[in-house]
Amino acid sequence: MKITNLFAATVVLSFLASFIGCSGGVGSGEDSRAQQARDSKALEDMFSVVQGSWGGTVTSSEPGVANFTADLKLYVYFVQDGSNPDGSVKLRPTLRGRFQPRDFVTETDALILVGDYDRAGLLKMSAQATVGTASPATQVLSLRGVVVDGKMNLEITRAGGQWGNFSGVQTSRASTAPSGGEQAEYRERFLRIIGPLEGRYSGRMKSVDGNDYGVEISLIIIEQRNEMGTLAPVLVAQYRRLDAPVGTLEWSLSVDLNSQNGQIVMRENSSSTGSGVAGGNILSLSGSLATMNGENILRLTVRNRSSILGSLEATKHDSRVGGGSQLPSR
Repeated sequence: MKITNLFAATVVLSFLASFIGCSGGVGSGEDSRAQQARDSKALEDMFSVVQGSWGGTVTSSEPGVANFTADLKLYVYFVQDGSNPDGSVKLRPTLRGRFQPRDFVTETDALILVGDYDRAGLLKMSAQATVGTASPATQVLSLRGVVVDGKMNLEITRAGGQWGNFSGVQTSRASTAPSGGEQAEYRERFLRIIGPLEGRYSGRMKSVDGNDYGVEISLIIIEQRNEMGTLAPVLVAQYRRLDAPVGTLEWSLSVDLNSQNGQIVMRENSSSTGSGVAGGNILSLSGSLATMNGENILRLTVRNRSSILGSLEATKHDSRVGGGSQLPSR
Protein backbone atom coordinates (compact mmCIF):
# COMPACT_ATOMS: atom_id res chain seq x y z
CA MET A 1 0.00 0.00 0.00
CA LYS A 2 2.78 2.39 0.83
CA ILE A 3 4.38 1.80 -2.55
CA THR A 4 1.01 2.34 -4.23
CA ASN A 5 0.42 5.56 -2.33
CA LEU A 6 3.91 6.76 -3.16
CA PHE A 7 3.35 6.03 -6.86
CA ALA A 8 0.02 7.92 -6.81
CA ALA A 9 1.63 10.91 -5.10
CA THR A 10 4.43 10.93 -7.70
CA VAL A 11 1.89 10.94 -10.55
CA VAL A 12 0.00 13.85 -8.94
CA LEU A 13 3.18 15.85 -8.40
CA SER A 14 4.31 15.20 -11.99
CA PHE A 15 0.96 16.35 -13.31
CA LEU A 16 1.08 19.52 -11.21
CA ALA A 17 4.62 20.23 -12.32
CA SER A 18 3.62 19.74 -15.93
CA PHE A 19 0.61 22.01 -15.51
CA ILE A 20 2.67 24.71 -13.86
CA GLY A 21 5.31 24.41 -16.53
CA CYS A 22 2.72 24.71 -19.29
CA SER A 23 1.13 27.69 -17.61
CA GLY A 24 4.55 29.35 -17.40
CA GLY A 25 5.11 28.66 -21.13
CA VAL A 26 1.85 30.29 -22.11
CA GLY A 27 2.61 33.23 -19.89
CA SER A 28 6.10 33.50 -21.37
CA GLY A 29 4.68 33.48 -24.89
CA GLU A 30 2.15 36.16 -24.02
CA ASP A 31 4.86 38.29 -22.39
CA SER A 32 7.08 37.91 -25.46
CA ARG A 33 4.29 38.94 -27.82
CA ALA A 34 3.41 41.89 -25.59
CA GLN A 35 7.05 43.05 -25.51
CA GLN A 36 7.32 42.65 -29.26
CA ALA A 37 4.16 44.72 -29.72
CA ARG A 38 5.59 47.48 -27.51
CA ASP A 39 8.92 47.51 -29.37
CA SER A 40 7.14 47.50 -32.71
CA LYS A 41 4.85 50.36 -31.68
CA ALA A 42 7.82 52.43 -30.49
CA LEU A 43 9.59 52.01 -33.83
CA GLU A 44 6.43 52.69 -35.80
CA ASP A 45 5.78 55.89 -33.82
CA MET A 46 9.33 57.08 -34.44
CA PHE A 47 9.15 56.36 -38.18
CA SER A 48 5.77 58.11 -38.40
CA VAL A 49 7.60 61.42 -37.91
CA VAL A 50 9.15 61.11 -41.39
CA GLN A 51 6.57 58.87 -43.11
CA GLY A 52 4.88 60.51 -46.08
CA SER A 53 5.92 62.64 -49.05
CA TRP A 54 8.73 65.18 -49.06
CA GLY A 55 9.14 67.61 -51.95
CA GLY A 56 12.11 69.82 -52.67
CA THR A 57 15.07 70.73 -54.83
CA VAL A 58 18.38 69.01 -55.46
CA THR A 59 21.28 71.43 -55.85
CA SER A 60 24.73 70.41 -56.99
CA SER A 61 28.12 72.08 -57.31
CA GLU A 62 29.18 69.52 -59.92
CA PRO A 63 29.81 71.02 -63.37
CA GLY A 64 27.09 70.26 -65.90
CA VAL A 65 24.58 69.07 -63.29
CA ALA A 66 21.54 71.35 -63.24
CA ASN A 67 19.32 71.76 -60.19
CA PHE A 68 16.10 69.75 -60.30
CA THR A 69 12.96 69.13 -58.26
CA ALA A 70 12.33 65.73 -56.70
CA ASP A 71 10.20 63.79 -54.24
CA LEU A 72 11.29 61.50 -51.43
CA LYS A 73 8.51 59.10 -50.43
CA LEU A 74 8.83 57.20 -47.15
CA TYR A 75 6.64 54.48 -45.69
CA VAL A 76 6.65 51.79 -42.99
CA TYR A 77 6.99 48.18 -44.12
CA PHE A 78 6.74 45.18 -41.76
CA VAL A 79 9.21 42.32 -42.15
CA GLN A 80 9.46 38.97 -40.36
CA ASP A 81 12.07 39.05 -37.60
CA GLY A 82 12.18 35.54 -36.17
CA SER A 83 9.62 33.84 -33.93
CA ASN A 84 8.30 34.11 -30.39
CA PRO A 85 8.76 31.19 -27.92
CA ASP A 86 5.24 30.00 -28.71
CA GLY A 87 6.01 29.85 -32.43
CA SER A 88 4.15 33.01 -33.46
CA VAL A 89 5.85 35.24 -36.03
CA LYS A 90 7.71 38.37 -34.92
CA LEU A 91 7.05 41.37 -37.16
CA ARG A 92 9.35 44.36 -37.14
CA PRO A 93 8.56 47.74 -38.76
CA THR A 94 11.21 49.02 -41.18
CA LEU A 95 11.53 52.32 -42.99
CA ARG A 96 11.43 52.17 -46.77
CA GLY A 97 11.20 54.73 -49.54
CA ARG A 98 11.77 55.88 -53.08
CA PHE A 99 13.61 58.93 -54.42
CA GLN A 100 12.21 60.24 -57.71
CA PRO A 101 13.04 63.31 -59.79
CA ARG A 102 9.78 64.87 -60.96
CA ASP A 103 10.56 65.66 -64.59
CA PHE A 104 12.86 62.86 -65.73
CA VAL A 105 13.51 59.19 -65.09
CA THR A 106 16.80 57.62 -64.04
CA GLU A 107 18.11 54.17 -63.17
CA THR A 108 17.34 55.06 -59.54
CA ASP A 109 13.56 55.36 -60.07
CA ALA A 110 12.68 51.74 -59.38
CA LEU A 111 15.09 51.30 -56.46
CA ILE A 112 13.71 50.51 -53.02
CA LEU A 113 15.43 52.45 -50.26
CA VAL A 114 15.82 50.94 -46.79
CA GLY A 115 17.21 52.63 -43.74
CA ASP A 116 16.65 54.17 -40.35
CA TYR A 117 15.55 57.32 -38.57
CA ASP A 118 16.45 58.03 -34.96
CA ARG A 119 15.28 60.37 -32.21
CA ALA A 120 18.17 62.74 -32.93
CA GLY A 121 16.66 63.45 -36.35
CA LEU A 122 19.25 61.53 -38.38
CA LEU A 123 17.87 59.87 -41.52
CA LYS A 124 19.92 57.27 -43.41
CA MET A 125 18.57 55.49 -46.49
CA SER A 126 20.30 53.35 -49.12
CA ALA A 127 19.17 51.27 -52.07
CA GLN A 128 18.69 47.56 -51.69
CA ALA A 129 21.29 45.67 -53.73
CA THR A 130 19.77 44.37 -56.96
CA VAL A 131 20.16 40.87 -58.36
CA GLY A 132 23.30 40.50 -60.46
CA THR A 133 24.89 43.69 -59.10
CA ALA A 134 28.25 43.29 -57.40
CA SER A 135 28.39 46.86 -56.08
CA PRO A 136 27.21 47.53 -52.52
CA ALA A 137 23.81 49.19 -52.25
CA THR A 138 25.41 52.38 -50.94
CA GLN A 139 27.27 52.71 -54.25
CA VAL A 140 23.98 52.75 -56.18
CA LEU A 141 22.04 55.38 -54.25
CA SER A 142 22.23 56.62 -50.68
CA LEU A 143 20.78 59.55 -48.73
CA ARG A 144 21.99 60.85 -45.38
CA GLY A 145 21.10 63.94 -43.38
CA VAL A 146 18.83 65.48 -40.78
CA VAL A 147 15.10 66.07 -40.41
CA VAL A 148 14.02 68.91 -38.11
CA ASP A 149 10.60 70.55 -37.71
CA GLY A 150 9.16 69.23 -40.97
CA LYS A 151 12.24 70.11 -43.03
CA MET A 152 14.99 67.84 -44.30
CA ASN A 153 18.46 68.38 -45.66
CA LEU A 154 20.11 65.31 -47.18
CA GLU A 155 23.30 64.60 -49.07
CA ILE A 156 22.64 62.26 -51.98
CA THR A 157 25.25 59.88 -53.37
CA ARG A 158 24.66 58.17 -56.71
CA ALA A 159 26.93 55.59 -58.34
CA GLY A 160 29.61 56.30 -55.75
CA GLY A 161 29.73 60.07 -56.40
CA GLN A 162 27.85 63.04 -55.03
CA TRP A 163 24.61 63.77 -56.89
CA GLY A 164 23.67 66.82 -54.85
CA ASN A 165 21.93 68.07 -51.72
CA PHE A 166 18.20 67.64 -51.28
CA SER A 167 16.36 70.34 -49.33
CA GLY A 168 12.71 69.44 -48.84
CA VAL A 169 9.59 69.95 -46.78
CA GLN A 170 6.91 67.46 -45.81
CA THR A 171 3.94 67.73 -48.16
CA SER A 172 1.92 64.80 -46.82
CA ARG A 173 1.98 62.46 -43.82
CA ALA A 174 0.03 59.72 -45.61
CA SER A 175 1.78 56.43 -46.27
CA THR A 176 3.40 56.45 -49.69
CA ALA A 177 3.71 52.69 -50.22
CA PRO A 178 2.84 52.17 -53.91
CA SER A 179 -0.57 50.53 -54.10
CA GLY A 180 0.27 48.65 -57.29
CA GLY A 181 3.87 47.87 -56.41
CA GLU A 182 7.16 49.59 -57.26
CA GLN A 183 7.29 48.11 -60.77
CA ALA A 184 3.81 49.38 -61.63
CA GLU A 185 4.69 52.83 -60.36
CA TYR A 186 7.93 52.86 -62.36
CA ARG A 187 6.06 51.84 -65.52
CA GLU A 188 3.55 54.68 -65.05
CA ARG A 189 6.35 57.23 -64.54
CA PHE A 190 8.36 55.94 -67.50
CA LEU A 191 5.40 56.06 -69.90
CA ARG A 192 4.34 59.49 -68.68
CA ILE A 193 7.79 61.07 -69.02
CA ILE A 194 9.44 59.09 -71.84
CA GLY A 195 6.25 58.22 -73.74
CA PRO A 196 5.98 61.63 -75.46
CA LEU A 197 9.42 61.05 -77.04
CA GLU A 198 8.18 58.08 -79.07
CA GLY A 199 7.81 58.69 -82.79
CA ARG A 200 9.61 59.06 -86.11
CA TYR A 201 12.47 61.55 -86.50
CA SER A 202 13.75 62.38 -89.97
CA GLY A 203 16.61 64.49 -91.26
CA ARG A 204 19.57 64.63 -93.62
CA MET A 205 22.84 62.92 -92.86
CA LYS A 206 25.78 65.22 -93.60
CA SER A 207 28.35 62.61 -94.54
CA VAL A 208 32.09 63.25 -94.21
CA ASP A 209 32.58 61.96 -97.77
CA GLY A 210 30.06 64.46 -99.17
CA ASN A 211 27.49 61.81 -100.05
CA ASP A 212 24.57 63.15 -98.04
CA TYR A 213 21.35 61.14 -97.68
CA GLY A 214 18.06 61.06 -95.82
CA VAL A 215 17.69 59.17 -92.54
CA GLU A 216 14.72 58.16 -90.41
CA ILE A 217 14.99 57.17 -86.74
CA SER A 218 12.02 55.68 -84.91
CA LEU A 219 12.06 55.78 -81.11
CA ILE A 220 9.86 53.04 -79.66
CA ILE A 221 9.00 51.84 -76.15
CA ILE A 222 8.98 48.06 -75.72
CA GLU A 223 8.69 45.69 -72.76
CA GLN A 224 11.95 43.96 -71.80
CA ARG A 225 13.10 41.85 -68.85
CA ASN A 226 15.44 43.68 -66.50
CA GLU A 227 18.14 42.25 -64.22
CA MET A 228 15.46 41.46 -61.63
CA GLY A 229 13.72 39.21 -64.17
CA THR A 230 10.59 41.36 -64.41
CA LEU A 231 9.19 43.08 -67.48
CA ALA A 232 9.83 46.80 -67.65
CA PRO A 233 9.48 49.47 -70.37
CA VAL A 234 12.65 50.46 -72.24
CA LEU A 235 13.33 52.85 -75.11
CA VAL A 236 14.81 51.39 -78.33
CA ALA A 237 15.40 52.76 -81.83
CA GLN A 238 15.22 51.77 -85.49
CA TYR A 239 17.65 53.56 -87.85
CA ARG A 240 16.96 53.55 -91.60
CA ARG A 241 18.66 55.11 -94.62
CA LEU A 242 16.02 56.53 -96.95
CA ASP A 243 18.19 56.16 -100.08
CA ALA A 244 17.99 52.35 -99.95
CA PRO A 245 15.13 49.85 -100.43
CA VAL A 246 13.10 49.12 -97.29
CA GLY A 247 14.60 46.26 -95.29
CA THR A 248 18.18 46.70 -96.50
CA LEU A 249 20.09 49.49 -94.74
CA GLU A 250 18.28 49.29 -91.39
CA TRP A 251 19.60 48.87 -87.85
CA SER A 252 18.03 48.02 -84.50
CA LEU A 253 19.59 50.12 -81.77
CA SER A 254 19.58 50.08 -77.99
CA VAL A 255 19.06 53.51 -76.43
CA ASP A 256 20.72 55.03 -73.38
CA LEU A 257 18.96 58.32 -72.65
CA ASN A 258 19.91 60.63 -69.79
CA SER A 259 16.62 62.48 -69.54
CA GLN A 260 18.12 64.84 -66.95
CA ASN A 261 20.34 66.53 -69.53
CA GLY A 262 19.05 65.08 -72.83
CA GLN A 263 22.27 63.23 -73.70
CA ILE A 264 21.55 60.14 -75.79
CA VAL A 265 23.58 57.20 -77.10
CA MET A 266 22.25 54.59 -79.54
CA ARG A 267 24.16 51.40 -80.32
CA GLU A 268 23.54 48.61 -82.79
CA ASN A 269 22.44 45.35 -81.19
CA SER A 270 21.32 43.57 -84.35
CA SER A 271 21.27 44.16 -88.10
CA SER A 272 18.64 42.88 -90.49
CA THR A 273 20.58 41.90 -93.61
CA GLY A 274 24.01 43.43 -93.10
CA SER A 275 24.63 47.14 -92.86
CA GLY A 276 26.51 47.78 -96.07
CA VAL A 277 28.38 50.59 -94.29
CA ALA A 278 32.09 50.71 -94.96
CA GLY A 279 34.12 49.66 -91.94
CA GLY A 280 31.76 47.04 -90.54
CA ASN A 281 28.29 46.47 -89.20
CA ILE A 282 28.66 48.28 -85.88
CA LEU A 283 26.72 51.54 -85.89
CA SER A 284 26.54 54.03 -83.03
CA LEU A 285 25.00 57.46 -82.64
CA SER A 286 25.63 59.93 -79.82
CA GLY A 287 24.48 63.44 -79.09
CA SER A 288 21.42 65.11 -77.63
CA LEU A 289 17.63 64.96 -77.70
CA ALA A 290 16.17 68.35 -76.87
CA THR A 291 13.14 70.56 -77.38
CA MET A 292 13.38 73.65 -79.58
CA ASN A 293 10.38 75.85 -80.38
CA GLY A 294 8.08 73.07 -79.24
CA GLU A 295 9.74 70.42 -81.46
CA ASN A 296 11.77 67.39 -80.36
CA ILE A 297 15.11 67.39 -82.19
CA LEU A 298 17.89 64.80 -82.32
CA ARG A 299 21.42 66.14 -82.92
CA LEU A 300 23.77 63.22 -83.43
CA THR A 301 27.24 62.20 -84.47
CA VAL A 302 27.10 58.94 -86.43
CA ARG A 303 29.97 56.45 -86.24
CA ASN A 304 30.81 52.98 -87.44
CA ARG A 305 33.38 50.65 -85.96
CA SER A 306 36.41 52.66 -87.08
CA SER A 307 35.44 56.23 -87.97
CA ILE A 308 32.92 59.07 -87.94
CA LEU A 309 30.44 58.79 -90.81
CA GLY A 310 28.87 62.22 -90.39
CA SER A 311 26.42 64.34 -88.41
CA LEU A 312 22.65 64.27 -88.33
CA GLU A 313 19.87 66.59 -87.18
CA ALA A 314 16.48 64.89 -87.16
CA THR A 315 13.13 66.41 -86.20
CA LYS A 316 10.18 64.47 -84.84
CA HIS A 317 7.28 64.49 -87.29
CA ASP A 318 5.11 61.53 -86.25
CA SER A 319 4.08 60.45 -82.74
CA ARG A 320 3.01 57.10 -81.33
CA VAL A 321 2.16 58.80 -78.03
CA GLY A 322 0.86 62.36 -77.75
CA GLY A 323 2.08 65.12 -75.49
CA GLY A 324 5.17 67.23 -75.03
CA SER A 325 8.51 66.08 -73.72
CA GLN A 326 10.18 67.00 -70.44
CA LEU A 327 13.61 67.34 -72.05
CA PRO A 328 15.85 70.39 -71.61
CA SER A 329 15.13 73.24 -73.99
CA ARG A 330 17.83 74.39 -76.36
